[in-house]
Amino acid sequence: MKDTRESGWTWGNWRFELALAAGLGAFVGLIGPFGTFLYGPTARRVLYWAGMFVVGGALFGVGVRATLRLGTRIKAPEALSVGLAVILLTAPVAWIAFKVDTSLWPRAARFVTPLAWYGEALLVSLPFSAFVLWLRRQGTAQSGSVDIPQPSQRPSATIIAAEVLCLQMEDHYVRVHTRSGSQLHYATFSQALAAVHAEDGRQVHRSWWVARRAVTRVHYVGRKVELELVTGLRAPVARASVAGLKAAGWLAT
Repeated sequence: MKDTRESGWTWGNWRFELALAAGLGAFVGLIGPFGTFLYGPTARRVLYWAGMFVVGGALFGVGVRATLRLGTRIKAPEALSVGLAVILLTAPVAWIAFKVDTSLWPRAARFVTPLAWYGEALLVSLPFSAFVLWLRRQGTAQSGSVDIPQPSQRPSATIIAAEVLCLQMEDHYVRVHTRSGSQLHYATFSQALAAVHAEDGRQVHRSWWVARRAVTRVHYVGRKVELELVTGLRAPVARASVAGLKAAGWLAT
């Protein structure tokens, strides 16, 4: 394997979600809901709403993903997981909005109570979260060749271990990467690992398993380590896995 040292990082889905949040926030700012149309100037109002949507999008992006993963482990309905996440995460978003709003327009504190502030933030958060979740599902359904078995099907029956380059956990699913593309399987990560247990490979990250034959290079991105596969895909390596991979000859010592 060749070692290359380089720096850089990728946004992944975050770039799309934050750009969407900023655009929707700017649109809402032009409308001026909840009486904010009385606030001026318009440019400041638009920047306020766009900024709050970006902040909320970042918080909800982390929180909802974490809640969905936890919900998967305890087998909670997805709608319940998302709903609870939105209800809880709206509180810090409302508090930030209150602080920023009242610093820009001090008179606003005289007309809106804390409970009303939370309610207004919740009215914005619920449809926005539902819309982003819907877009993600649409993107998954249309992204190339996708195979989503019914929950009752065993992953080992649909995963051909000899063709697998790597496994990647994505919320409720496991993405199976091969030379011809990738497929989504409705399974837990442990079930997918059981399907490839006979192959020469390792779980290099809590969300990634990689076949040794698929690795062509090792990349060092700052303090992070990534394995480049024959398809060009890069799999992250957890710090806890670095020593084991070096001992096994995957990484240069």
